[in-house]
Amino acid sequence: MEPRRKILCILLVLVLIPVAGAAPLVVSIGDVTAAPGSTVTVPVSVTGAQDLGSLDLAIAYDPAVLSILSVDRSSPGNGLFGSNTDRPGIITVSIADPDGISTDGSVAALKFRVTGAAGNSSPLALYNILAADVKTFREIPADGTDGSVTVKKTGIGSPGPGLPALLGTLVLAALLGKRRKP
Repeated sequence: MEPRRKILCILLVLVLIPVAGAAPLVVSIGDVTAAPGSTVTVPVSVTGAQDLGSLDLAIAYDPAVLSILSVDRSSPGNGLFGSNTDRPGIITVSIADPDGISTDGSVAALKFRVTGAAGNSSPLALYNILAADVKTFREIPADGTDGSVTVKKTGIGSPGPGLPALLGTLVLAALLGKRRKP
């Protein structure tokens, strides 16, 4: 093999070894159950972050079930945080940290109003995840784990917050009714 090819092969191996050996960054969104009309906060988390300098992602949701209220940064840092919620059903989030993020945990919090009826569900689907190393500016391989918001059903089978109070009132009325009779 000629020397030029050997050098290229060695360089290629040296470039690929750190990427192949490194655990991938995983971005995940939580699964939440909420009552119709309530407000719910859903975390967006990272695991396997090592010198994460920037993270851009998009999240799709069902605007017939959820209405986005806000997107907030939930991790400390000196970096920039931005989001766009102008298009119903699509949220974009951008994070840039000059110090790099090297800890697992929540990086953003999605706050929704639950507008769907009981029994409905909205996926929170991640796509277009782009991550870069703070030192080398190289792309970091990233996987995504989608989340969801499920609108819980209420009724006799699953008591809502008013059922215990109603039962307490009925018991109290029954006890008071017995005392008044001679």
